[in-house]
Amino acid sequence: MSASLLKVRGLSKSFGGLRAVDSLDLDIAVGERVALIGPNGAGKSTTFNMLNGQLKPDAGHIQLNQQIINGQASEQMWALGVGRTFQIALTFQSFTVLQNVQIALLSHQKKYFNFLSSNIKNTIDPSIYLLGLVGLSDQANRPCSELAYGDVKRLELALAISNRPRLLLMDEPTAGMAPSERKAMMQLTSRLVEEQKMGLLFTEHSMDVVFHYADRIVVMDQGRCIANGTPNDVKNNSLVQSIYLGASAQHITL
Repeated sequence: MSASLLKVRGLSKSFGGLRAVDSLDLDIAVGERVALIGPNGAGKSTTFNMLNGQLKPDAGHIQLNQQIINGQASEQMWALGVGRTFQIALTFQSFTVLQNVQIALLSHQKKYFNFLSSNIKNTIDPSIYLLGLVGLSDQANRPCSELAYGDVKRLELALAISNRPRLLLMDEPTAGMAPSERKAMMQLTSRLVEEQKMGLLFTEHSMDVVFHYADRIVVMDQGRCIANGTPNDVKNNSLVQSIYLGASAQHITL
């Protein structure tokens, strides 16, 4: 059995009278891919934002590698080993692919990006290595504005793992992609999770992606976890079918 990486207990967050996340428990092991799904307003984004340090929990705790990390700011979470990609890729369009990765590396080292700085030279080899991991070495000198959408998402993945995270959070990693691109992105991500010994938590609207690439699925509704199990368990869960999957459950192949 893989070692425990993330342990979340009793995580809660309210906005006014709305309980966005209500006493959530969540575990992720090293090398495990966990999908977090549910209807709009279920609490997925709030959960991600607490794990990422953008929001502070009202109650509960987040433990990463045996260390309590909740309440830390997002830049501190980054330093502690939490990486994240977003539904809309965040890159510097006027800079090259290589420069984008260099900026991320310098940020992790708490140094500023300056074309004239000697720090830049020290980030060339690590940046090329990261681009190689995501299959973008041959596009290192292209401006981001010229990249195909799928390659932009690959670049964002390189940026997210530039701090060598233990936990990778991916928000809609295949949004806007064609089926073949979705498959390639998730195969790449799965390989990196295994090779880099990370844990993966991702949200995704494509149920084909969720049920093909998640080792385990956590389903939320109205801030609470209503199911947590293997893809087969979740597919056949009558509560999940009635609240979220509906008739589409019959068309999911495993």
